[in-house]
Amino acid sequence: GGWAGADLAGLVADELAAYAAPGRVWASGPPVAIAAEAAQPVSLVLHELATNAARHGALSVPGGTLSVSWGPDPGRAGWLALSWEEAGAPHPGGVPARERFGSLMARQVVTGQLAGTLEREWPPGGLRCR
Repeated sequence: GGWAGADLAGLVADELAAYAAPGRVWASGPPVAIAAEAAQPVSLVLHELATNAARHGALSVPGGTLSVSWGPDPGRAGWLALSWEEAGAPHPGGVPARERFGSLMARQVVTGQLAGTLEREWPPGGLRCR
């Protein structure tokens, strides 16, 4: 009853704690309070991205890195932009042949529950997601 939301830095830190080996994971951005109704969907998407990075992406191999950053979206007043960038993943690049459950779920959560947009790119060695 009175829960006002969550701190974005705390959500990111909690979701990445299991994978945050020194020198492999960076998170940065200004203080941002996530509304209570958005905290669970944001955590769900961060969890899916982190799990995927640990299983198939940059955090699945030694030397792979992850950078998560956030701040005001310069293109849309009042919007938050969150960027996820993996490097050093065992991925040749290119869009996957099909959208799997986790990717589909993340897209639906961002566009449906958060009324946002999800942009993904798969350059060689990682995933970029905004």
